[in-house]
Amino acid sequence: MSKAVKVCIISISTLVLILVLLLTLVFTIKDVKANLLITSASNTLTNESVMTELKSQDVLPYNQSVFFLNRNKVTADIEKTIPKIKVVNLEITFPNAININYTERVPVFAVKISNSTYSYAIVDEDFKVISLSMTDADYINFSFTELQKNDESQLVKKEISFDNLKAGDFMCHNYLKELKAFFSLLKQYKTTESALIKIYENIEVYMRHTLESDHLSIKFKTIKGYNVDIYNFSNDTDRKVKQLLSIVSNSEITANQIIGD
Repeated sequence: MSKAVKVCIISISTLVLILVLLLTLVFTIKDVKANLLITSASNTLTNESVMTELKSQDVLPYNQSVFFLNRNKVTADIEKTIPKIKVVNLEITFPNAININYTERVPVFAVKISNSTYSYAIVDEDFKVISLSMTDADYINFSFTELQKNDESQLVKKEISFDNLKAGDFMCHNYLKELKAFFSLLKQYKTTESALIKIYENIEVYMRHTLESDHLSIKFKTIKGYNVDIYNFSNDTDRKVKQLLSIVSNSEITANQIIGD
């Protein structure tokens, strides 16, 4: 290899190295901002308080390349640090800034838990634990039960307990996928979380046993004191949601109701 070729290779390598260093410096994240997308009088979070907390816990992606940002990890770290945050997206503003676009999770349900210190997990519609509490406060009391046979072969109701939950955790149970779909449909009919809290006092999800099969059912106890049972709510859900909303909007109904197949 001639001297001229060697000099050329060294020069090109040096230029490439300089370019890489410059790009690394230019596209390294230096600025991170929080952006609350939906504001209302009920908000408890502010962009300033969010940034203060995230900085104190050292979870922001400073000094990372915008091109190699691990969005899933950053999102998980943020939502774990502040359980009330629901990250919508991480928006890159070139060359070196990130906007955390988020909404504030709304606590809806108080789920009974087994805990030496707390009695309830306060969760949102995604069944993410926002906080732990000694009381159910003003939230909808939510329980999960199953019918099991005792020693005398009688069916008895047994409450399902949830252990070792912490703020920031998602509740896990095989019922929850169908429940989320049910409440998502309720939201499509503009039944907001605050409206649910005004309508219902307790919700019980239970396995209903019949001669043919077992069905997951849901029982609403309204603030007026009567029950609305929805049998097999994952089947023909749209009709059952409409019927439920019709029942609870009728102020003249004062007796227990059943919505079946």
